Amino acid sequence: MSRQLVVAILALFLVIVGVGLTKNEAMAGCIPLASGGQFCADWLTGSEVANTIEHGIGNVCGQAHANCTAQVLAAAGGILSIGGSNPLCNATNGNFPPASAGCGFPGIAFCVNPAGNSSKANGESFTLFAVLESAQAVGAVAKNGSATQKTTLVASNTEVVCRNPNWTLQTFTATQFKAKVAFCTQPWDLTQDPPVCTNGGIQTILVELCQIDPNLINPQGGQGYTCVPLPAAH
Repeated sequence: MSRQLVVAILALFLVIVGVGLTKNEAMAGCIPLASGGQFCADWLTGSEVANTIEHGIGNVCGQAHANCTAQVLAAAGGILSIGGSNPLCNATNGNFPPASAGCGFPGIAFCVNPAGNSSKANGESFTLFAVLESAQAVGAVAKNGSATQKTTLVASNTEVVCRNPNWTLQTFTATQFKAKVAFCTQPWDLTQDPPVCTNGGIQTILVELCQIDPNLINPQGGQGYTCVPLPAAH
């Protein structure tokens, strides 16, 4: 084999490896699915948006890859407690706080003047004491066994109060929070605190600490959070 051919093959190998590394590094967090496959999540602002993808769930959703009963749960939880005394409110481990714990997370509330005296949303610091959560069904599964979801978590105007009572909440975006994504091979029961993977389903849970520079946040959203996987809950 000539030296030129060896160099060309090596260069092609490095290009292929480089592309693979770039793709893996782009994922905020990935863990193996307990039911087989892989579960990954990216978080964006506006308010909090979880983009999730599951690989290798053809065995969960059947050969037809349709009418899958599996669901993905996304939730944003607090790291602060009133008085600093609740151990469930922390940013150090993978124990995601239930809503009953009353943990809060800091962020920015964007409020607008409904009278039209201001054309721009005004950002103000606010701590949200609530858990935002939602579950999305796993629908169209590709032939390779992969599926994607987008879950947007939005705080209501009863949970976030503008400093000026005459102004209207446009959106609230967290600056630091505990991010949870959870895959269940069956539907989630959101009436329980915390939600329960029903009908004997197999669950996989990823909890991360996500944060962003407050100066990067705008009402339109779309900025990426920096997320770090937290140690597994005990």
